Amino acid sequence: MKSIAIGILASALCAGPALAQDTLPEFLGIQLGAAFSMPECVSQYNVRSFEQPITPCWGDEVSLGAQQVPSGDFEIEFATDYRTSPAGVKSQRVIVVDGVMAGVTVFTRGLDSQDDLADALTAKFGAPTSAKLEAVQNRMGVTFERRVMRWKLPGVDVEFFGMSGRTDGGIITVYTPAGKAFEERQLAELKARRQGSF
Repeated sequence: MKSIAIGILASALCAGPALAQDTLPEFLGIQLGAAFSMPECVSQYNVRSFEQPITPCWGDEVSLGAQQVPSGDFEIEFATDYRTSPAGVKSQRVIVVDGVMAGVTVFTRGLDSQDDLADALTAKFGAPTSAKLEAVQNRMGVTFERRVMRWKLPGVDVEFFGMSGRTDGGIITVYTPAGKAFEERQLAELKARRQGSF
């Protein structure tokens, strides 16, 4: 049964050949390196429900419809086809730099899904460049093993943290150099704002 579930997850993450030699990979319906041209999600649906008639589509997690079309460099939530979205995914965001899709950030359900997602990512990208288990503790002092995996691929870096700060959340990042630079700028700005507040 587990092998069937892994096969479904792998096909959802892959949706095509793993890596063409002359293009960046596709991930969750996002073709990295392509121009951002996806439609806005339909207003009567919540973007996190994954129940959109056209996917992928972009939208705010709270209110949809009549929104400003994104411009400049930005990161925004998007919906995938709920029938093929991997189990264990909470939400995902696309990074757009100079009008080009430069990265995908995926928030996961953490401990409950880390093994299946690690298997699906390996099926998608091949053997990781590095992989390790790290011990993490929750507030009650219970220790868990977190999977940390990295892939260094032509034109893109992939990182997977089976759990982030909590056991019920993890993260996958699939970034081009431009996507990584955008995320680093965002983190630096957030840090500067926090240091300037009381």
